Amino acid sequence: MKLLSAILDRYPAKTGTHLDLACGTGLMSRFFEERGFHSTAIDLSLPMLQVARRRTPRVVAADLRSLPFRATFTRITCLYDSLNHLQELDDLRAAFAAVAELMSSDSLFIFDVNDEAIYPKVWGMDEPFVAEGEDFHLEIATRFRPRTRLGCRSTRRISSAPGAERKSSALWQERRSPPSTWLTSIHIRKGAA
Repeated sequence: MKLLSAILDRYPAKTGTHLDLACGTGLMSRFFEERGFHSTAIDLSLPMLQVARRRTPRVVAADLRSLPFRATFTRITCLYDSLNHLQELDDLRAAFAAVAELMSSDSLFIFDVNDEAIYPKVWGMDEPFVAEGEDFHLEIATRFRPRTRLGCRSTRRISSAPGAERKSSALWQERRSPPSTWLTSIHIRKGAA
């Protein structure tokens, strides 16, 4: 959050509108709301939007490759390596083009991607990460396939807290940071794809 705060301080917005792409549980939306922005959070996952709704009042089910808005936003974020989930260049181009359509001369698009060096180190663990407490058990297993440049992560959660007993599991797959040739080949100008 320090880096994001520094960016916002260095480039203050004239108006406070924020669009949180792939918002997940809405942490960034709340962060911007607390700083006086009117934040709109989008995600494809309805369960994630249910959680996000507790943090910010404006949530929309949408795909970041085709955004359903006509207004512009002064700050647009796509954080927590969400762009790495777009595994094809055309999908990445579509996302950047959709964002460009929602930007004005005062807009800033703040995003992150995983660096290719992180995958073998973090996603190539031999043993799963395990955390346990009195009423929970969490396992995260990862693997990285250099040939396909895909990282796979499976998560298993077990909660035994009274009234909240449940088991859940999820599987994520994402491509390491888009190759630099992808990022340099994405030249989006408003009105041009």
